[in-house]
Amino acid sequence: MISVNLKIFLAIITVIYFIIILIAIKKQTMPVKSSVLWIVFGVIMFISIFITPLLSKLCDFIGIEKVSNLLLFCGFMALLILSFDLYKLNYQLKKKIVALGQELALLKDEVKNK
Repeated sequence: MISVNLKIFLAIITVIYFIIILIAIKKQTMPVKSSVLWIVFGVIMFISIFITPLLSKLCDFIGIEKVSNLLLFCGFMALLILSFDLYKLNYQLKKKIVALGQELALLKDEVKNK
């Protein structure tokens, strides 16, 4: 079982996490499309704080000895998913930069030939 003090501490950390995401969205440093995934993980974190008995049953079903190991594994998987999302975003931006560079080169060539 997780102690009440630890649950309160984790809940405060999760609320701070949500505030940081909302500030980033408001300042437009994080697009809403990308923030949905971060918010979903925040909701999962918040819910997992209060459903410890369910997590214990899930650990027994899967065969994991401790709830902390399950949470660590889930956190690792969340990081993998977020990394993949950032990789996709990076790849899309790289394709746009190449296309813009080619377009700029064509426009410079067109201006030079006039």
